Amino acid sequence: MRWVVVVAVPLAACGLNLAGSLPDSTEDGGATEAAPVDASSSDAPDDVPPLPDDASVLACALDAGATVSVLAAANEVCPTGTTESVVHTAPVAGAGACTCGTCTSTKNPTCSTAAIAFSAGATNACNEISRTHNNVTDNVCTDFGAGGAVTLTGFHRWGSLAPQAGTCTAASMRDATKVTTTMLKECAPQNAKAACDALAANARVCIERGAGSCGGAFPVAAIVGSGGDVACADCSCVRGASGCVADYHGNSNCGDGVKHTHPLNNTCAGTNGASGVAYFKLRASGVTCVATAGAATPTLKNARTLCCTR
Repeated sequence: MRWVVVVAVPLAACGLNLAGSLPDSTEDGGATEAAPVDASSSDAPDDVPPLPDDASVLACALDAGATVSVLAAANEVCPTGTTESVVHTAPVAGAGACTCGTCTSTKNPTCSTAAIAFSAGATNACNEISRTHNNVTDNVCTDFGAGGAVTLTGFHRWGSLAPQAGTCTAASMRDATKVTTTMLKECAPQNAKAACDALAANARVCIERGAGSCGGAFPVAAIVGSGGDVACADCSCVRGASGCVADYHGNSNCGDGVKHTHPLNNTCAGTNGASGVAYFKLRASGVTCVATAGAATPTLKNARTLCCTR
């Protein structure tokens, strides 16, 4: 895209007071008319006509040499004597403007407990054996209390135990292509006459805002830029699990492979008659890592503020 530099156009010849204020006021507070430019004066450009009386209300506090432009809709034609370029405004962030990268675990969910009840039996009543296991630490091999390796009875029940959530991180990812904008034409007057004609025609004439806020004859702020962009808040991340289970093993370091896995949900469930069981360890099952994108704030690239007549 070819960009055109907006030229600095002095507007003294448009009936504008370049001293930084509106034209002089009378002592009783009434504003005097903006003096028309005398085309015969040696100080006025020959090709700049005076403003019509009904355009004199656009007189404003404008420093000599201020940068002037006209904003027009994308389907409008720039005024005569101006050079056209494209700017963007009103950014809107669409779906996918902010996403998250890979969810990375920094701590896994755990299933430790101060005490958990256990019962077993030949039927789904689990009412023949009962005991409590105290101070069971997640993923630590613990003696089953059966006096050695045994063949499991038909059904076991463990008390309910909810996993303790872990932690994780995920990088925030931004995609500026998911930001839509409204395109405008910025029309740069090539001489003072073009700027005066635009004012007289009630075009949307703008000046670059300096310090402070817009006001006077240019009260409306318009933020424009070279394209859409987006700022993304940090991703939130949850390292969770669907539940806790007990893995059954045959040796004291639980390194012989899992004989049976039983849910810790206070439900009497079958053991499939696993044999050689003497130890167990608790762990989280169904571990997940879910990242949620932070809020998307649409912005503009190379944003700048114009102060406009409307």
